[in-house]
Amino acid sequence: MHRLWARILISVSAGLLAALVCYFFQTHWFDRDAADLTWALLGAREWLAGNNPYNLPSDPSLYPYDQGVPLFYPFPAVLAILPLVPLPDTLAATLWIGLTVGLMTYALLGEGAWRLPILASLPLWAAVAQVQWSPLLMVIWAWPATLPLLLLKPNIGLALSTKKLSPKGIIGCLVVLALSLILLPTWPADWLQSARASARHLIPILYGPGPLLLLALMRWRQPEARLLLILACMPQRMGFYDQLPLLLVARNLRQQLILVLSSWLSMIALLLIGPSWNWPSIWHPQSVDGSAGWVILFTYGTALWIVLMKDK
Repeated sequence: MHRLWARILISVSAGLLAALVCYFFQTHWFDRDAADLTWALLGAREWLAGNNPYNLPSDPSLYPYDQGVPLFYPFPAVLAILPLVPLPDTLAATLWIGLTVGLMTYALLGEGAWRLPILASLPLWAAVAQVQWSPLLMVIWAWPATLPLLLLKPNIGLALSTKKLSPKGIIGCLVVLALSLILLPTWPADWLQSARASARHLIPILYGPGPLLLLALMRWRQPEARLLLILACMPQRMGFYDQLPLLLVARNLRQQLILVLSSWLSMIALLLIGPSWNWPSIWHPQSVDGSAGWVILFTYGTALWIVLMKDK
């Protein structure tokens, strides 16, 4: 009982801290209301008004940045955000981050207190600052029955589903998918069209030292190796937050600490050495995030090293 209450207390505290940090970033640092959550909120409001959520309004004042960028999220993400639509954007973002970080913490503590260092990682706080979905998606790893969450952001959620497939989770996915198609039959085509318009999503395995990540195939039977390799093959932003699932590759406290520390090295390298825009690549998008090469080298590279290590 004491462990349960400690787990709840830590999770609530983590959620509250994340909510406060998110609010500070949106109001005092970035001054951009709901950051990346803005697009899902706008899509939800358009759908409630009877419009196609993938035809977002063109008014630049509605966007914190990147005006003209389409809605990249699947329609289930729009449905998931509906309860927050009536709220002011900043409050919606603050509540979203507080709830999702708290839930993530509670779920991961079920694996052991050695997961706590994740709360000190760069990817988590980048996700908090940018109001991202990755903290919520981390729940899939700990609770396979929450598999329907991968429909919110499949390029990240799919990798997190590789630990264990739950029959309940699969059924839940089919139910959510069917419901979303009933509500908006055209959304898969609309979503794919929007996704193709991305100019910044990079596939790590094709950039810089990324091809070396194929070495994870040597440990394919391990769920951590599958997580690493599948994530490396998915288009993603390289602004740290989409790499949050890589921290789950750790299997003990020592490895967890190493991964958390390595996640900060990519930021340090970016600040001290400079952007990694022009690294050799097999393919890269029109615009490469300056941190891309460093994230692959340090965060992905450390995760690969841990995957290839033999447990003592």
